[in-house]
Amino acid sequence: MRIRLDISSFQTGGERSEDCCKGPPVSRDTCTEGPTHLSDRPYSRASGGKTRNLKCRSQATFGRFFEAACCCLIDRRVRPPKQYHHDAHAHSHLRSDVKKQHKKSTRPLQGHHPVAPEGVAEQGGGAVQTLVLSVQGMDCATCSPKVIRALLTLPSIQDVKVNTFTGQASMTYREGLVFPPDIAKRVTEFTGFVCTVLDDAQLSGKVRLLRIKVPTCTGSPREFPKLPPGVVILETSRTASSMTLDVQYDAAVIQPRTVLDIFVPFGGSFLPPSRSNASAQIGRENFLLFRRTLISAILCIPVIIFSWAPLRPHPIQYGAVSLFLATCIQIYVGAPLYSAACRALFLQHVLEMDALVVLSSTTAYVFSLVAYGMQVAGHGFSTPFFETPALLLTLITLGRLISAYARRRATSALDGLGSLQPELVNLVSTDGATATSIHVDLVQPHDVLRVSANTLVPTDGVVSRGSTQVDESALTGESRPVDKAPGVLLTAGTRNMTSCIDMEVTRAPAENTLAELTALVTRLQEARLPVQDLADRVAEWLAPVILAVAIAVFVIWVIIGLRVRGEDTKRASLAALRYAIAVLIVSCPCAVVLCVPMVIVIAGAVAIREGVLFKTATAVQHAKNATVAVFDKTGTLTFGNMTVVEARILREDAVGTVLALASESSHPVAKAVAEYLRAAYPHISAAPLPSKVQSLTGQGLQVTVDGVQVRGGSPSWLGLQSEPLYSVMMQKALSMFAVTFDTEVVVFFGLSDLPRPSARAAIEFLQRQGIQVHIVSGDAPPVVGALAKELGIPSARALGGCLPTAKVARVRALQTAGARVMFIGDGTNDTPALAAADIGVAMGGGTDAARSAADVVFLAPDLERALAALFRRSRGAVRRVCLNFAWAFVYNLFAVLLAAGAFLKVRIAPEYAGLGEIVSVVPVVLVAWSMRFLKY
Repeated sequence: MRIRLDISSFQTGGERSEDCCKGPPVSRDTCTEGPTHLSDRPYSRASGGKTRNLKCRSQATFGRFFEAACCCLIDRRVRPPKQYHHDAHAHSHLRSDVKKQHKKSTRPLQGHHPVAPEGVAEQGGGAVQTLVLSVQGMDCATCSPKVIRALLTLPSIQDVKVNTFTGQASMTYREGLVFPPDIAKRVTEFTGFVCTVLDDAQLSGKVRLLRIKVPTCTGSPREFPKLPPGVVILETSRTASSMTLDVQYDAAVIQPRTVLDIFVPFGGSFLPPSRSNASAQIGRENFLLFRRTLISAILCIPVIIFSWAPLRPHPIQYGAVSLFLATCIQIYVGAPLYSAACRALFLQHVLEMDALVVLSSTTAYVFSLVAYGMQVAGHGFSTPFFETPALLLTLITLGRLISAYARRRATSALDGLGSLQPELVNLVSTDGATATSIHVDLVQPHDVLRVSANTLVPTDGVVSRGSTQVDESALTGESRPVDKAPGVLLTAGTRNMTSCIDMEVTRAPAENTLAELTALVTRLQEARLPVQDLADRVAEWLAPVILAVAIAVFVIWVIIGLRVRGEDTKRASLAALRYAIAVLIVSCPCAVVLCVPMVIVIAGAVAIREGVLFKTATAVQHAKNATVAVFDKTGTLTFGNMTVVEARILREDAVGTVLALASESSHPVAKAVAEYLRAAYPHISAAPLPSKVQSLTGQGLQVTVDGVQVRGGSPSWLGLQSEPLYSVMMQKALSMFAVTFDTEVVVFFGLSDLPRPSARAAIEFLQRQGIQVHIVSGDAPPVVGALAKELGIPSARALGGCLPTAKVARVRALQTAGARVMFIGDGTNDTPALAAADIGVAMGGGTDAARSAADVVFLAPDLERALAALFRRSRGAVRRVCLNFAWAFVYNLFAVLLAAGAFLKVRIAPEYAGLGEIVSVVPVVLVAWSMRFLKY
């Protein structure tokens, strides 16, 4: 999203290039043929075809003017064949309607000189960047296609996602082909929405952004010392007294406070980032929409009274007041609709519902204006109906206000997550004596933070000093406080309840659990189901179809009036006009477009409160279809807190090496072995290892020490099934961990793990649902069989000794047999199976790899409760989507028939047709919101 700057190219005012005759370079997107410099072009048309060699200064001036004129003409009139390729999955239905245009001549931000890499124009642009725009003014569910169409007219724009709930649009683009300010300007020009580039960049991986303020007296950016690897100054802005630097750094290479220390000798200080508050922005937009609706209603009420109330007959006076009020409504309330309709029609070449509203209200207003003028002149031919355009626009605006408010309420989950991240933290000094308040963005791994009682935990970490109780209900839904002692994990966003503690940071705030959840919830709001493409296509064709129907209705009623009823032309045309206006207004595509996203967003928000996080919209749709549930054992059906219950140390001199080997792994078995050895042999420390330990997923660990191959892991991998100790521990159904020096066994451990209290209830719940339950585990088959027997799972469905490939093979075999497989796991070795399953479910306490591969994450430790919420919300969401689609179809069909006069005794008058926006949208919103109050 950021523009890379060549800092050495900054020039003071009045300086210019020595070779001024060369002129500014022009992108191939601006002029596809001919020389790449304006000064190389012959400007001969003004002089009868004769080329003139102008002076340097005049040529440059005319060249810039000619370039600007060419850009305007190319941008508005040239429609070349499609030549840019966009994401084939997202919004493919819009591409056929988008007329690709050449890119406008790009220009840098004021005071900045972005420099594209050499050969960018010839090679098709620089690196791919991500951009997020704030789009203000999207008050209707059908606004997102407008933004998408506008963005797809620019080169290199891909992966466009518009979130009408948060008022943001994200996309990717290539540096050098288009610049962020031009992207925002294009959206504003084509849609009328206020579009700005968000300050907070979306950077990939561990790339972060730090904003640093430096006094101007320190000089220009090029005077700073050479920056270390991984640090780049992206953007600079100046004021009279200071200079602001946007510094990008790689958190995998360098930490934030180290980056800040580079600029401290120059007077540099950290500037907290501007927290983009999408909810506040949407709240302001809703307030403006509410104000417009209220003013419209105030102006509309007298018009209705003058038209319908039994008052003394003063048609001229009443008409004058009605004309004035209706004109105010047309100008103030109708202006955004007129702007949107004209931009869509003339810039995007699309006929939308806004155009139908404008056409019908304008027709009614102009007809009433002419009728009133003729009435004043004494040649009245019809009674003006100013109440029709006034009430129509008022009701349309009211319907959009209700729809906007509903979308605002649907984003409450993001509001709640954002409020759980504190901005300031207390950093404990190295000696532990003092604590200094710093901004949370300056926190880095291995820092020690002090968390006072009744405050939020700022990021993920472990308790290093003190004990307390923590309320985790905001993330897991569990209301009971959880005890925390030294060494126990803490999660960002939870609340420390009782005592002051110190914690060691394990994950930076930018990548902690809270940041991860916020990103996933935002992604869910942007996610699309395949049925949404169909809904958008239906909404796209609705306006042209309704316009055709309205014309047909007008013609039919004119014929009926003349031929059947024997009316004169004036009366028949007036009646037909009212029917046509009603048809134009009464249909509403908003209900069709809102059917899916409103339900998905609310289902995700409600599920989070119950400890279930849907990562994708397809997971919401398909979770209910699972017919087989496959569980991992350790950490899923059991706590994963392994304890050593039997140990055989065959060589005590090997304890130090074994401790070092086990300490290199985060697997529950290795951690339990390391903890046991530290407690049993406190006088022995871990031996230094000459090389890095190699971890073999699903098997064990190995390293070479002084020419001896040291391996630790399951006895089956080590080939120890014939050992007597193996048989003894197998009979006790213990998990086993052994270490060998070459072929010599030096230690043998037997470990046990307790099943989760909710595991049996979870299995029984699935069996009641008719879902077949399996266990696949890397543990020994007798251990897996014993757990399966305890949980009520048939032994034939409990497989032990499974490597990750065997777990995937089991999932594939079940899918081949026609099953819809849900896999529930927590470890890195479960990642392939989670990705292969139809629905992958990861435990919240699992590894990052498992959570990344899964479609659903269980935040709550209660398996039965989480599974019940998963199926309940999936079924409820699909049921509501179907109900909403049925309502949208039935409403639009019968509303058009009623407005067209198909039912002779019942019809919708044009002044009431604006209620269609409310009548169609409100049921869709209520059906979606019912998930907050109903279990099914």
